[in-house]
Amino acid sequence: MKILKGNSGNSVLLAVVKAFTTVSGILSTMIMSHALSLELYGTFSQTNLIVTTATNITALGLVDAVNYFYNRSNDEKVQKAYINTIMGFQTITGIVAGILIIVLSNNLVEYFNNPMLSSFFWLIAFRPLFANLNVSLQYLQVSIGKAKSVAIRNAGFATLRLVVYAIAAWILKDITVVLIAFLVFEVIITVFFGWTFVKEKFMIKPYEIDWGKTKEILGYSIPMGIYVLTNSLCRDIDKMLIGGWYNTDQYAIYANCATLLPFDIISASFLTILIPILTRYFGERDYIHGRILFKNYLKIGYYTAFTFTLACMILSKEMVLFLYGEKYLSGQIIFILYTIVDMIKFANMSIVLSASGKTKTLILYIYGCYMKERGKLLTNTVVTTVMSNFGLYKAFDEKGIGYAKTAVGDKYVYEYMAKNGCRIGGEQSGHIIFSKYASTGDGILTSLKMMEVMLAKKLPMSKLAEPLKIYPQVLENVRVTDKKAAQDDEAVQAAVKAVAEALGDTGRILVRESGTEPVVRVMVEAPDHDTCQKYVSQVVETIKSRGYGV
Repeated sequence: MKILKGNSGNSVLLAVVKAFTTVSGILSTMIMSHALSLELYGTFSQTNLIVTTATNITALGLVDAVNYFYNRSNDEKVQKAYINTIMGFQTITGIVAGILIIVLSNNLVEYFNNPMLSSFFWLIAFRPLFANLNVSLQYLQVSIGKAKSVAIRNAGFATLRLVVYAIAAWILKDITVVLIAFLVFEVIITVFFGWTFVKEKFMIKPYEIDWGKTKEILGYSIPMGIYVLTNSLCRDIDKMLIGGWYNTDQYAIYANCATLLPFDIISASFLTILIPILTRYFGERDYIHGRILFKNYLKIGYYTAFTFTLACMILSKEMVLFLYGEKYLSGQIIFILYTIVDMIKFANMSIVLSASGKTKTLILYIYGCYMKERGKLLTNTVVTTVMSNFGLYKAFDEKGIGYAKTAVGDKYVYEYMAKNGCRIGGEQSGHIIFSKYASTGDGILTSLKMMEVMLAKKLPMSKLAEPLKIYPQVLENVRVTDKKAAQDDEAVQAAVKAVAEALGDTGRILVRESGTEPVVRVMVEAPDHDTCQKYVSQVVETIKSRGYGV
C-alpha cells in the first residue's frame, strides 16, 4: 500500500478525477446525440470545432508560459510583471479572435454550408478568450500547490455541466441554451479561479503589460504554440475537411463516430501504479526487473486494449446505438476504424525515459562528449544545475570535461553561459540550451542535435550513453514553518555534514528550499536506493525533531 501514499496517492486522485470528467463528457455527448436531431447536433459540433481551432490559434503557447515564467523567480514583483503581461496578451488575442469570428461569420456559414450557424456566432465568439484565461489560471493554481483542489473543482463543474446539458438537450431540445451554458460556465470558472488565485497570492492586472518582457515571453511561448496548434490541426483536419465537403447531418455522424474512445483511462490506471515501481528499479539499476515490468505492462495493457477493441468491433452496431442512437448507424465503419487506431496508440513508451529520469542528463552527456571530441566545447565546460545527477559529474570527470552548477532554472543556466562563454547547458526540467543558436531550451533544436550525433557516430542513444551511470536518488519534501531557519539550524547543518562525510566521493546530499512553497527539499544520491533513503530519513527526522516540521 506504500504505492498509494504521497505523490502516488495524488496521482491516483488525479487519475480518478480525469476518468470522471472523461466519463462526464461521454455522457454529455450521449445525451445530446440521442436528444437532438442530426442537424442540430451537427451544428453544435461545428461550433465546437470553430471554438477549439480559434482557441488553439490564439493560445500562442501562453498557457505553458504561465508556469514557466511564474516559477522562474521568487520575487513577487517580477512574478506579477510576467503574469500581468501574459494575461494581457491572452486578453488581446482572445478579443481579436472574437472579432474575427464575427467578421468571418458569413464565410464560415458558406464553408460549412449551414445557415443555422449564423444564429450562434455571438455565443461562441469570445469563448476562446475565456477558455485560455481559464486554463492559465488553473496552471497558476497548480503552481502554488493547489493541484488537487483544481482537479476536484473541475469534477464539480463537470457534474454541473452534465446536468445543464441534459436539461437543455433532453427537455428543451435547444442548442442555444447549451451554447449559452458553455459561455457562462467559461466565464464563471475563469472568475472563480482568478478570485482563488488573488486570494492566495496577488491581484492580476492584465492591463499592466510590461512591454520589456514581450520578446522574452513570446520567444518562449510561440514555438510551443506552434507545436500545440500543429497537434490540434492534425487531430481535427479530418473534421474540417468533412465539414466543408458534406452536409451538416453527415458531419454530425462523422464527428461522433470518429471520436477516439478513452483508452487513456485504461493506460492511466496502469501507469499510476507502474511509474513509482519502475522509477525505483531504474534508480537501483535493476534493468532486468524494470524491463520485465514494462513488458508485462505492454502485454497486459494490449490484452486489455485488444479485448476492448475486439468487443467494440463485434458490438459496433450496438455500441453506436447505445452511445449515439439509430440515426448514427451509417457511421459504424468509421467507429470501427477509429477504435483500432486508438488501440494502436495505447502504448506509452515515454514512461521509460520519464521513470529513468535520464532525458536531460543523457543529452548533456552525449552532446557534451561529442563537442569535446570535435574541439567545439568552449571553456571545456558543460553548465548544469545543482539538481543534476551525481553520476553525470562522475562521467564528466572520467572524460576530462569540466562542469558548472547553477541555481535551478534555465534562466540561471543561461546567465552563467553568457557570462563565461559556455556553449551547452541545461536544467532538470528538460531545457537544453545551445547558446550558439538560442537563449533558452528548444525541443526541435535539441532533437536535431541528438540526431546529428547518432548519424555521425552511427550508434543509437543507448550505446552513446553506456558510460554514464545514473545514481539512485531519493528526494523528500518537508513542509516547514520557516525555510531559512530550518536550513540554518546548527543541528540540521551538522546532520547534513555527517551525511556528506559518510558518502565521501560515492554520492552527495543536497538540501535546498523551494522557491514557491514552504518546503525544504532533502535529496541524496548514492550507489543504492536504501542508502539514499537512510540518509534522507536521518536529515528529515532532524528537521522535524527541531520543531520546524508542519
